[in-house]
Amino acid sequence: MSKTIKLNLSKIKKNKKAAIEEVGEFIRDSILDHVGEAKTPIEGGKPFSPLSESYKKIKSKISGNTTANMELFGDMLDSLEYKTNAKTGELTVGIFDQTEAAKAYGHHTAFKGHPNPKMRKRSNRRQFIPNSGQKFNDEITRGIQRILDEYASKD
Repeated sequence: MSKTIKLNLSKIKKNKKAAIEEVGEFIRDSILDHVGEAKTPIEGGKPFSPLSESYKKIKSKISGNTTANMELFGDMLDSLEYKTNAKTGELTVGIFDQTEAAKAYGHHTAFKGHPNPKMRKRSNRRQFIPNSGQKFNDEITRGIQRILDEYASKD
């Protein structure tokens, strides 16, 4: 589960690799910040719906937290990574571990195909990586541009 973004590095003559790495760090950190606040980083997305009372009890015992932040054990979000290619200007952010990617897919699709119908509610959808045709929200998009502009101004 991943999203590849093509960055315009044409105004950056030196340090393209450093620029794209900084953008990758910024995107990963921004995703984690949004999810930690039970918000999607996707443009036009709505805050995550609250957890059911029964799941809050389970989650509280395991993690000590009842926020809809997709952090039960922490494995899925800990595996959020980015890969960069300064030559092409491409940055891919995602979850590349197969087990954790399956969990992420479940959150993105509201557990489409899950045998338990309670899991397949649309309100269970908690998307944190843009699908095709989607993009990050304005806050993240502006942050990416700010980083690129800073590197361009150093040249």
